[in-house]
Amino acid sequence: MAHWYIEKNGIAQRYEQLTKKGEPSKRINRGKALKDGAVPGTTDTLKVLGSSDGLLHWVGALGIQAGLESHDEDQAKELLKELREKAANRGTEIHNAIEQYIKTGDLSDDPVERKASINAVACIGDVLHGWSEHCFVWRGYINILTGEHSTEKKGKEWIRVAVGGTSDYVSDSLIADWKTVEDKGRGFRQSYAKEAAQCAMYRLGFGRHDAVCKNIYIDRATGDVVRVKEWTETELRNGLRLFAMAVLYSTLEERIEK
Repeated sequence: MAHWYIEKNGIAQRYEQLTKKGEPSKRINRGKALKDGAVPGTTDTLKVLGSSDGLLHWVGALGIQAGLESHDEDQAKELLKELREKAANRGTEIHNAIEQYIKTGDLSDDPVERKASINAVACIGDVLHGWSEHCFVWRGYINILTGEHSTEKKGKEWIRVAVGGTSDYVSDSLIADWKTVEDKGRGFRQSYAKEAAQCAMYRLGFGRHDAVCKNIYIDRATGDVVRVKEWTETELRNGLRLFAMAVLYSTLEERIEK
């Protein structure tokens, strides 16, 4: 599901479109969203960079598992869909459990979620000075060559960016984003460039220009923190360049008749 963002009374929040039944739509009409003044989300913008090898490996492993546990093609397809949804939901459940712990101090009854929450908070320190699931909307320009940013365009190399996002954790000094992983997928020791781009955009969007940016990788099967990646200033600057490239790619793709 794509996430879009909008500002209302100066407060950034997730943008929703309603179905005829008055329920939040799972699909956003881009034209209407733009007309309403909404902007696309950070993670959705970065999807143009393609799927990671780890993700492809993970989906492939699930496909093999589905094939081994099934007796025909249709049954295998259904089982693969079920396995993918189960894994994705597990990641969401862990994120929600950590958010609950940060906001209320309440721990989940599920042992894995409980362990993940305690371990994640241990990696960020004093949660009283930060917020979980906090939104932003940012409009400006990023220099595709240097990673500099400005509210005004200063040349052809400056790419217009209008984007929003929701942080897993943000404070004046720290931006943190949880990633649930498993050893059969991406592995426990690998970080991806677009994750640096995501953290860099969050730091810019929240105006926390000197904040430390970390990805915290949590084993979705055990709740253990298996890796913490703190991005360097050079990596974050290049992350902004990468984000600008993703925006440029999307813009050029829309201008090419298919």
